[in-house]
Amino acid sequence: KRGLETFDRAAINRALAPIGEELPKAVKVGRDGVKLAQERISNAYTTALSGVKVAPDQQFAKEVADVLTDPRFQVVSGDLKAEVSNLSSRFAGAVDGPAWKAIDEDLGKAAKAAATGSAAKSTDRFLREGIEKLQDAFYGALQRAHPEAAAKIAKADEAYANLVRVEGAAGGIGAKEGVFTAPQLQS
Repeated sequence: KRGLETFDRAAINRALAPIGEELPKAVKVGRDGVKLAQERISNAYTTALSGVKVAPDQQFAKEVADVLTDPRFQVVSGDLKAEVSNLSSRFAGAVDGPAWKAIDEDLGKAAKAAATGSAAKSTDRFLREGIEKLQDAFYGALQRAHPEAAAKIAKADEAYANLVRVEGAAGGIGAKEGVFTAPQLQS
């Protein structure tokens, strides 16, 4: 049991490492450890975006226009135009940090939804790639306006991606009270 808990603590600490955090020794691994890790990563996003204002710039407009005119994306131009319209309405002027994060999350969800569409639709890949290009352009606006915040967001994103794997293992079959094994984490 101690070996599993040590392994779980190391996995959670690996997830938190990009943001310079670690699970305190007093906190149990399992559900409590995962919950605290989620809170720490959420705080990293909040801290990174505190006081940030991002506005669309010429580079952003050019990158969005490039996506719309890219020949690869013409087969999904209607769906892509809808995404651009939604993005343009929400990012018509300066947005604060929390609004920026909400838009970024929505773009990520849209790309993921396009990627999990019907296997019979070969256009899903093009729609996902187009939305990802829009998300890259949106992130680029943050990078140009606030490079320090963008670097912190990249680290929080890395921590979040690592934690998703831990969450899957902790919530999997056989993970008693959220304590998981190495094979559960690997799967």
